[in-house]
Amino acid sequence: MTKEQIDLANGLVYLNRKGRRQTGKNRPTVKLPPTMASRFRDRPDGVLVLWRGQATEKNERLMRIARKRAGLGEDVNLYSIRHFCARWMRQNGVDPWSVAAQLGHSAGGRLTLTERYATADPLYLQGPCNALETLLQAVLAPIAGEKAPLALAAQG
Repeated sequence: MTKEQIDLANGLVYLNRKGRRQTGKNRPTVKLPPTMASRFRDRPDGVLVLWRGQATEKNERLMRIARKRAGLGEDVNLYSIRHFCARWMRQNGVDPWSVAAQLGHSAGGRLTLTERYATADPLYLQGPCNALETLLQAVLAPIAGEKAPLALAAQG
């Protein structure tokens, strides 16, 4: 993904980059959680996901490294993260249609006019975005030396 695919003003990510024909593998426009937007805002143009300063070629390699560092089994893969995020969004009250849209699942067939113009609505996918933002904050808080929002809620 490149910085050119991000609309920071509207908090959107265009997964199908400009000039690339949309294929059967749907690459939708999704909402970008504020934590991710803040990390990408001051990055130079070009590729956003780097490993040791270089663009990554294979996500599987990065997943293998992350899995080893976290002490997770080989059964954990990139789809595990997608499945977890889908479950997280549903557990946080996001309706199935919005979860599907955020994950890039198509409604089947051609887009309806509503789906085509939905990204113009400022509330477009706000529910999934809020749920993912909560997840990001919970994951990043321990790294920053803070209590995770989930731990604070449990103390409540």
